Amino acid sequence: MYYDLRSICYEGFLDFIFDRPVAPQFSGSSRNVDPRSTACWYDAVDLDIDFDPARNCEYLALLFCDPRELTKRYSRPQLEQGFWWMQASFNDGSAADVLWTASLPVERRVAMVGAMYFLYSELFTTMSLGRAPHMWWENLARGIPGHAGGPNWWADRQRIENAIFQTLSKLLELESVSCRIDALHGLNHLAHPGKERLIRQYLDRHAGLDEDHRLYAEKAIAGVLS
Repeated sequence: MYYDLRSICYEGFLDFIFDRPVAPQFSGSSRNVDPRSTACWYDAVDLDIDFDPARNCEYLALLFCDPRELTKRYSRPQLEQGFWWMQASFNDGSAADVLWTASLPVERRVAMVGAMYFLYSELFTTMSLGRAPHMWWENLARGIPGHAGGPNWWADRQRIENAIFQTLSKLLELESVSCRIDALHGLNHLAHPGKERLIRQYLDRHAGLDEDHRLYAEKAIAGVLS
């Protein structure tokens, strides 16, 4: 399957991600189904995608800023499947792929990260999408380059990591407990000097948290959550 996204319109980009047949694991019909039949459309071995990283970055930021519109166009299973596509760095053109594309100005990638806040505040707080929101930040962090990718790679990496940290800090202010747990899970996978202080301040503000929640936060500080 070949897709050329280099001149696609925004609505076409959304359809590319979400307007797909839903794999059984997202439709709730995976029980007693042959595992070989549970592959998603983006698992096809012949998948070939041409895309413009700058265009994808712009469209993804727009999507993140206004996620409620997605619920008018696509079903809950289509959304869940699409958000899994977006967070995998091996999916060409995904958010995780674009985020660590060194050829893109870092300011654009930082802005895209900041827009991810609205995914949680506007969509994930109101719609259950399985474990996709919980794994979002871990999978983005997995794409962090571990080696030099150009003269500014280290400075760019630090700016993006700090943008992730600032966004997770804001998520800890949400009323949704599940979104705050997702933020703690993301912090667990982030090596940032402000992490322990941030989480301890969070625990101080929420003295009434149950023991499991507090233990989860402590493990996030230690970076030992799976």
